[in-house]
Amino acid sequence: MNQAYQEDSFAREARRRGYRSRSALKLIELDDRFGFLQPGARVLDLGAAPGGWAQVAAGRVGTQPPARVIAVDIKPIEPITGVERYTHDVCACDLLVGAEGQALPSFDVVLSDMAPATSGRGWLDQERSAALARRALQFATTHLAPAGWFVVKIFQGSSETDFFDEVRPFFARTVRAKPKASRSQSKEMFIVGKNYQGGAY
Repeated sequence: MNQAYQEDSFAREARRRGYRSRSALKLIELDDRFGFLQPGARVLDLGAAPGGWAQVAAGRVGTQPPARVIAVDIKPIEPITGVERYTHDVCACDLLVGAEGQALPSFDVVLSDMAPATSGRGWLDQERSAALARRALQFATTHLAPAGWFVVKIFQGSSETDFFDEVRPFFARTVRAKPKASRSQSKEMFIVGKNYQGGAY
């Protein structure tokens, strides 16, 4: 089976299963490996549009309290069963707030699939991706409950190596992972932090 067919098959499978993006399959692979989306978990999904990761999260943690999935993006997100949606620019606010203007509660999992608009210049795209990943880490260390999980996308390169070292002190275990559903030419990498130890970035 050639790579082009494999890549097309992921997109077709995502559509067949009703997911809004093929990236949903990446999250499924990561969760199957690490098991961070446990029933009843509270999940914050940053950079959530169009909503594929939020769909997966809601399906796995459930929709009944204490489970909670909050999806945040600078772009509006169409309704998803069991998901609270907020339109925020996470790069322009220091604290996420809910509908009543109150700071959001702590979460068991903070996810970030945020990515910059690519310029075609590898070093610049890496720096922009790292900036978004660092912003996600700021929110994770603000909103994560003790022993929580952090899953973040970043483009590969020297900035990714530096960022990995920045993440490690906050978690008992930190690993890199690249799901099979990632396109072969993609420079994306996912960093998974397990068991948040506390502290602010």
